[in-house]
Amino acid sequence: MSRRYLFVLLFTAALAGLTGCDKFAGAVKPAADNNAEQTVNAPRVKVETSAGDFIISLQPDKAPETVAQFIENVNNGIYNNSIVHNVIPNYEILIGGVKPTTGNPESYEIPNEASPENSNKQWTVAMLHAPDRTVSDSVQFFINMKDNAELDAQQGGELSPETCGYCVFGIVTDGFNTLQVINQTPTTVKGEFEFAPEQDIAIIKMSVL
Repeated sequence: MSRRYLFVLLFTAALAGLTGCDKFAGAVKPAADNNAEQTVNAPRVKVETSAGDFIISLQPDKAPETVAQFIENVNNGIYNNSIVHNVIPNYEILIGGVKPTTGNPESYEIPNEASPENSNKQWTVAMLHAPDRTVSDSVQFFINMKDNAELDAQQGGELSPETCGYCVFGIVTDGFNTLQVINQTPTTVKGEFEFAPEQDIAIIKMSVL
């Protein structure tokens, strides 16, 4: 297993221990009613999957470098013909350009633009980083399936992996039923991924609208 992607296991394993707690239980809300701020006239990305489609509205005013990197990835086809490789029910969905035939894409680190004011609320989209790093991955992102304030940057906290938070750079604005279906799919261990869908869920294509 490459060191670069070891953090995927660490991240998902840590979150898996939370799914049994009452505060993470309950039905997923049917719409984006969490008051997460949306950017007016923001660029949008359509995500076409084998389970249906959804739309991400990006927030370049809150995370300009992260949004620019994400758009570059989308335009370069990084996520096309990949799979959803980790799912934790009622918590998150992780996507990172993992392809069944070629494995993990190359990635590097980008600035972590996480802000206490831009919270990991339900339906928001955030960039992943390693548990032992304060900078973000350039490819892997996750969708919050509930309000996950524990993933936010801490106000006044020391810049450390425990306090730097995960950078929210967008919010899902359409296709909530698709995400509910994906998030409730049965999972199993597949190679280095501990919570992979039993039946592959394909990211067929992602495109900037």
